[in-house]
Amino acid sequence: MAVTAPIPKPTPSRLLRELDQWSLRDLNKLVPGLLSLRARKLPSVVSRTEASLLKRITAGPPVRVMREYDRLMTRRVEQPLSQAEQCRLEQIIGEIDQHHLLHLQWLGELAALRRVTLPEVVRQLGLKRSL
Repeated sequence: MAVTAPIPKPTPSRLLRELDQWSLRDLNKLVPGLLSLRARKLPSVVSRTEASLLKRITAGPPVRVMREYDRLMTRRVEQPLSQAEQCRLEQIIGEIDQHHLLHLQWLGELAALRRVTLPEVVRQLGLKRSL
């Protein structure tokens, strides 16, 4: 019966020295996995800031804006919109676009707070691409 010595646990500094020899391409593949592993090991308590971001991220554009958008889009299918209605529809689309930009900003803030990448936050939240 052969006795084998246990493999010593690498120290962070030793591991970093070894990783310094890796290519940038391999490091880019490793980093998201490391960030995900780190996030899983962090306590799962949600801070007020994170809770606020999650609430804003999941809320979507204001209901009144979406109702008016739906009404004008339905009307546009039935008949041409008046110039005033077309202008209003363009304003609403701008408001929805502005909300989408805020949505991305909030996702970025959440990613920074969790110290993970943006794609990782999207995966964690189970968000789907809309386009």
